[in-house]
Amino acid sequence: MITIVLLVRTNYVSLLELHNQGRNFMAYKWTCAGILAVALASSSALADTRIVGKSGTDSPTCGGTGVAPCLTIGTALSNAVTGGGFARVVIASNGVFQEAVTITTAAEITVANGGFVVLAPPSGGVGITINAGTSDSIRIYNLYFGGGSGAALNAIAFNGGSRLELHNVQVRGFGGPALNLTPSGGTSSDVLIVDSDIAENSNSCVLLQPNGIAGNGYIINSRIHNCSTLGVRADSQNTTGFVKILLSRSLVYGVGATAVSAASGTAGGTARVFIEDSDISAASNGIVANGAKAQLVLNRSSVTGNSLGSNAVGGGVVYSYGNNVLQFNTNNGPAPTPVALQ
Repeated sequence: MITIVLLVRTNYVSLLELHNQGRNFMAYKWTCAGILAVALASSSALADTRIVGKSGTDSPTCGGTGVAPCLTIGTALSNAVTGGGFARVVIASNGVFQEAVTITTAAEITVANGGFVVLAPPSGGVGITINAGTSDSIRIYNLYFGGGSGAALNAIAFNGGSRLELHNVQVRGFGGPALNLTPSGGTSSDVLIVDSDIAENSNSCVLLQPNGIAGNGYIINSRIHNCSTLGVRADSQNTTGFVKILLSRSLVYGVGATAVSAASGTAGGTARVFIEDSDISAASNGIVANGAKAQLVLNRSSVTGNSLGSNAVGGGVVYSYGNNVLQFNTNNGPAPTPVALQ
């Protein structure tokens, strides 16, 4: 399988080299004009597409051309994987699928024709567990994850894989980190979240905490809200590499603890969150850089209506290009470190 992700960037330039305690820090200006995901697969690498339907029946051959659809997503994935290469599952009927799905190879799950499909894992379970290889990409389109008011643990547990893409997904009601993104392995992993809504979870909404070399997150045109603890967090404490999140054209609000944060330890890697054209509001803490290698960068964004607007603790740094709104919080917090636009 050949998968190409084009992240359109304009004016991607190095804006700053700060020499702080012997370390070089780079701040980047990103302008996400859009994201284009193009999948090119040769016929030899593409497994048969498997169809899932509420009227289907699970069997070793279900879901293929000319046979009845599978009843469950998990069986359809297993059948597609046996064809070799890339597993593609199309859910062709509306309804609730009460199951826990495991993905171990390159795969795509999509809901057909604008349908409404809910994946509802059992109590204490995970909607989709991803234990894929370091070269495998996983794409999920148009799926609704229902956690049963906190009964289920995670919507997605991303434990391994090259890239995870979530397009137009909705996530509600999970008891643990709703998107628990903790890939491990010897290569960096990427996570792309586009046009999605992650909300009403009794723990964190989006946690990127790789156990491997590094991790990159891209959250574009999405809403993260009404999370009891954390909204979006980049955490580098379990890796020696970079953990970076780009939050662009998105809203993060109604978070019980901290809306957007970067966290690092003393021995781990650097955690950085770049916030561009986004709004952070109605949280206990708006934005926080916590740890000696934690950085937040604000560009054309607003942090308003929070109890504490901005904070940097434990040696963390919040940077601002001077084109943001940090006002109308109960306490705006320490002023961000200014950097000049180039």
